[in-house]
Amino acid sequence: MCHPVSAANRYDPRLRFRSITTPRFNIYFHHGEEAIGRRLAAIVEEVADRLKRQIGTANGRVHVILVGHNDLSN
Repeated sequence: MCHPVSAANRYDPRLRFRSITTPRFNIYFHHGEEAIGRRLAAIVEEVADRLKRQIGTANGRVHVILVGHNDLSN
């Protein structure tokens, strides 16, 4: 899958990303944010278990990018 070039400058190029893999999710976080990445991994798995009956399971893996940027709008 190709992504547009505009996606290349969405995050600061100095950030070095790492990932945590859970049974259903890939959590991407930048260097120095491992503790919050691990916390998020536990939370999303717990929430996915709780909501499985109501919303079903995801079709494939869910990718979550954890970045704290104050200058990006929603």
